[in-house]
Amino acid sequence: MGRSVDYLSNALRVAYVTYEDTYEDEDGEVVIDEMAFDDLFSNIEWELSGAFHSLNVVRDEWDGRETRIFLRNRLVEFGISEYCGLVSVSVRVYDEDYSGLAESWVNKNWTKIEEVVGANVRKVGTFSNGCGVYESI
Repeated sequence: MGRSVDYLSNALRVAYVTYEDTYEDEDGEVVIDEMAFDDLFSNIEWELSGAFHSLNVVRDEWDGRETRIFLRNRLVEFGISEYCGLVSVSVRVYDEDYSGLAESWVNKNWTKIEEVVGANVRKVGTFSNGCGVYESI
């Protein structure tokens, strides 16, 4: 069975961004940047909470084993997951009593969310073995 990057169960929308975790040092050696994902995560958290002031930081909550819930307001919550240099930032309804309002909030703000996250790929399909197929945007 193939693998792909995970995202929140029941996600309304998912944005994808790739990142590099290696660089060449001054001697021409390829070095793995152990902090690359942590830096990307911190930037996404900071930028989203700055763009949407109603979002509050969430600590130590997970959806399954792979998607970390990191921001939430009264309507929605955001999750982030990484696999092999591909990151998903997903959003879902937080309070079912406000599901219609939450969906409207996401639809109204989705373009800005993708921009803030730095979405640079779009999922176009999934092979029968579970591997995702993406294209640059």
